[in-house]
Amino acid sequence: MGPGKRGVSTYEIVEVFYAQNERVYRVIEKKADGQIQDVARLTSREKAQYYIDVRQQQTAPEHNQW
Repeated sequence: MGPGKRGVSTYEIVEVFYAQNERVYRVIEKKADGQIQDVARLTSREKAQYYIDVRQQQTAPEHNQW
């Protein structure tokens, strides 16, 4: 990546079961350089999807113009 360029991150929702009736949805960020990071733990798939939508909006170039 050159100066001023950012790699594109992708996000994935992972459902984690802790007990018979307990689950958490983790949002995983996969960066262009191969790094994987757990960025959120939420109580529903809808909240996890909303989190991803907001994160992608914040990093989209059309939303970061001055």
